[in-house]
Formats: sequence, structure tokens, C-alpha cells
Amino acid sequence: MAPERMDDNSHTDTVMNTKGFTHTIKYGRFKEVTIESPVNWSMNPFQVLNWRHNLLSLRWLTKSIPLKKRHLVLMDFFEFHYKNKNQNDMIGTRLGDHTTSIRLSHIDKMIDDFDLAGETEAVALCKELMIADVNTLLSAEVYRHGHNHGVMADTAILESSERLGYLDDEKLRSVAIRGAKSLASIFDSEGVTQEHSISYQEYNYPVAIKFLNASEKYKEQISQVPTQGLPEACKEILSFFTRSNGEYFPVGDSFRLPNKNIRSDHPEIDSAPQSVHVDGSTPKSYFKNGFFAYINTIEGKRFHFTSCCSWNSSHHKQDDDLSFCLELDGDLIFDDPGYSDQADRVTNDYLRSSCHHSVVTISGKPYLPRNKTNHKSLFKKSSVDSSGFILSGSHQRIPGVKVSRDFVLSGKKLTITDEVISEAKEQVEHGFVLSPLIEVRIRNSALFLYKGYRLIGSLECDSTHGEWAISRINYIPANRSEISHTMRVIFRSHGDTKTTFKFTIS
Repeated sequence: MAPERMDDNSHTDTVMNTKGFTHTIKYGRFKEVTIESPVNWSMNPFQVLNWRHNLLSLRWLTKSIPLKKRHLVLMDFFEFHYKNKNQNDMIGTRLGDHTTSIRLSHIDKMIDDFDLAGETEAVALCKELMIADVNTLLSAEVYRHGHNHGVMADTAILESSERLGYLDDEKLRSVAIRGAKSLASIFDSEGVTQEHSISYQEYNYPVAIKFLNASEKYKEQISQVPTQGLPEACKEILSFFTRSNGEYFPVGDSFRLPNKNIRSDHPEIDSAPQSVHVDGSTPKSYFKNGFFAYINTIEGKRFHFTSCCSWNSSHHKQDDDLSFCLELDGDLIFDDPGYSDQADRVTNDYLRSSCHHSVVTISGKPYLPRNKTNHKSLFKKSSVDSSGFILSGSHQRIPGVKVSRDFVLSGKKLTITDEVISEAKEQVEHGFVLSPLIEVRIRNSALFLYKGYRLIGSLECDSTHGEWAISRINYIPANRSEISHTMRVIFRSHGDTKTTFKFTIS
């Protein structure tokens, strides 16, 4: 629904009859769209939420666009939503909370240009739009507690408060306290993300810094925010989940490429891939808050393994409990499908689903919805030495089923043991997502993995009660505007409760 106007005697009624405008918008991988007044602001030409987010945030209304045109766009936006009260499910709603925060900040910045040019009507219009957005972000029905969107909403309110003079000090203090509670929820006590995603560890760092700057006046009331050591915590996990080519392992809703703007603005978290000794005598490992990484040199090859198992909330969570990735000497072998902010909802639902990860699935039993955690996705133990590691975890994401997985690295052999405990006899599928550059040859119970003509390694199963199959899944490469495909190999087990796989480096 559209929020109500702030003032029935608004100046805008007197200036709505100015001439119209056209403007061409280009966003991401999508074709150009030309908007023309009167604009249908609820349009969704590509059925992609982020395209609408870009349109409605007005962040494309930059300084390169003449002031007169910017004013006309703002008037058209106002008329559609507040005068004519057209329905738009991203205005005045939780769905559009992030969009609202960005729009509030961008309109705030536009006021200086209008003010300098003596455009008093445009300044008044901007303030009216800003007040509507502030009221939206204050709404309990819109606000997302414990979410980075909530922190960004409170930051936008606090940053705009001096301009508007709309909220009293008591209200602003309550906004700062609300934002601090949300910020405290998106990192654990060690500064590691609770939002399941390497990209959001990176993304939420400047979100935290902006909020702390905006709420500086109320720092005595928000001292519970665990920000000490946050730069070091971010740099550490990002480093351990950075491949040798500088890309991330795309755990959770993660992009493969680091965010250049964040790295430039915050060099304190800029991290190179972890280095290891050539002789393999001193491995490096990371084990915090459901994230595990192990890096070593094995027979002269750089071995980099990562895995994840946590379920704190629905925030950027995928059905990847006990999934893993493996890079060997720069060659990515076992991969994750990645994530795109430019894909449609159906594609992203597939990317998040268990059938797109290196996990155990059961025919006819989908994973539980991600929106309400049972807090049972956990790593149980980890031990590391120069010869390898042991990592054990379990989850109960499948109704009525407990899945356990043990990883054991010893020398050049990685053993993966899956155990499925269920009252019913299940057809269990053990999936392994491969990098697009890896080719497969199946011989009996073994898979031989090649890159070109070079044998990388073999994956063998100890069970005689099953067979291998290959499926084609969606895959987001480093250019997240592209949607590609890769292979997921599946071992379908008939009746075994425990199945062991051995990956041997060639």
C-alpha cells in the first residue's frame, strides 16, 4: 500500500502540470527500458526484484541528469504513489525496505543541488518524500529486526534526521537502540557473520561502520554492539574463503568476486588468499560459527578445502548444510553454484535448493523451509594437523531425518562418510557439485575427474547398492549477470544408512 501524504496542503499540487519527461534506464544484464511520464512505477518488465529495486530506489537519478528533469521525475513518483494512491508492493512495505533506505539517502543528497539552484518547490517535495520514507522505515510492520536491512533503515533515518528535523531526540535514540540490537544480531561475539554468506560478511562491514557513525551521538546507549575486533574478524574469514585466483568460494548467497568498492573504501579488510608453506609442515585452518577452511600443501600442490554448516535464520541461507568446496593447485574441483542478484526468483530458488549443492538429499522429502531454524545444523568437532584434518557435523533439515557427515583428510585422500538416520527406508542421494571445467568419466563405482586431458583425481563409493547419475544445474560464474550450467554428480543409494566416498588426488 502507498503511505499517506504528510500534508494535505502540499505544494506539489500546484506544479504537477509541468511538461513530461523520458529517461532510459540500463541495469545489469537487462535490456534498456525507457520510462515516460506518467510512469507506471509498479512495472516489472523482467520479473526480477532487483530491477524494480533499482528503479524505485531512484539511485539512477544522478548528478548527470539535469535538475529540471530530476524534479519532474520526483513529481511523477509523488503523483503516482501519494496523490493518485496507486498500489505498489515495494512502497510502504517490508518487501521494499532496502529500496526505501537507499531512496531516502539519495533524495537527501539531491536537496543540496536544488537548494543551491534556488528550487524551493523541489526542496519541499524532497522533504515530503523523505518524511514518507522515514515513516515507512519506522513502521513495526516494515522493520526487519536482526537483519542488515534493519540496520540500513535505522542508518538512513539517523542520517536524514538533521536535514528534516522531523523526529525528536527521544525518538532518534530509540532508532539508534533498535539498530544496535539488529547489528548485534548479524555478527556473532567474534565478529563472524550470522547471515550464512561470505559476501555478506564483506557487505555488512560497511553497513556496521555507517551505522556506528550515524549513531555516534547515542554511543553510550548502544555499547552492547560487538564491534571491537570486527575489521580483523572480517579480514580473517574473507582470507580463508578466498581462492588462489582472488575469487570467493560462494558460500550462501555469495558472489564469486569481492566487492571492489568495499575493498577500496575499507582497506582494513582487504585480504589476500592465505599462504602456506611449500613443504606442507604448517597447515592453516579456520573453524568459527559454522565455517571451516583448511589450506595446506599436499605433494607439492596447494590444497584448499571449505565447508559450512549453520542455520541461524533465513537471512541469505541456502540448503547447503555440510556442503563443501575443494580447490587443488588453482583448479576448482568441487564447487558451489553461486548466487545472482540479477536472476529471477525461480532461478535463485533453484540455486539455494539442496539439489544444487554437495549435500545429502532424500527422494520425495524436500528440506525444511529456511524461514524458521531448528538450530540443529552444526559442526560437532574439528581437529587439524600437518597430515590432514577431521571435521564432523550433522543437521536435521529433512523432516524426520538426521544427516551426519564426517570429512577425514589423510595425505592425498579425502574420505567423506554420510550417515542417514530415519525411521523409514529411504532412497538417499549423495550429490557432488563440480566446477564447469571438470569432466567426468564413470567406471563401475568410481568417477574419474579430468580437466581437459589431465586427470585431477578419482571419487569412489564403497557401496554396491546404488548407481551414479549426472544432472545439469544452474551455475553463476564470476560475472554474476550471466547464468550458466555445471554438473552435479549423484550417487543414488538403495537401503544403505551409511555410505563412504573417497576422493584421491592424482
